Amino acid sequence: MKNLILQIFIIFFLYSCTHTSKNDSASNEEPYAVEEDIPAQLSPQKEETVHVVEIRQMQFVPDTIKVHKGDRILWVNKDIMNHDVTETSKKTWSSAPLKTGSSWTLVVTEGADYYCSLHQVMKGKIILQSDQNE
Repeated sequence: MKNLILQIFIIFFLYSCTHTSKNDSASNEEPYAVEEDIPAQLSPQKEETVHVVEIRQMQFVPDTIKVHKGDRILWVNKDIMNHDVTETSKKTWSSAPLKTGSSWTLVVTEGADYYCSLHQVMKGKIILQSDQNE
């Protein structure tokens, strides 16, 4: 039994010493993908902003939210029944029904009115702000 354990240990040790990860080999194949080669002024990175809208007592809270293009809105269902989030005018986006405790995220590209298609009295509004209106 001791010999078997020793043999397994030796095999594992030899394998770990000679194994090359896929990440190591991939970085050698694509040198153009290394971030250090990109000047900082050419790749500005905006800090991600996430706004939270709670769904509770048959309401979106807050029901009106001001955001910037590229911000994320996270809807969290804290109500006792299922709800969804659906864009009003063209139905360009919609969540699946959200059970209690579930959430759904949207990256904002434009302002919109929205509602719960399961309970049409529930309405909300996304106002898109420009950087000049801060």
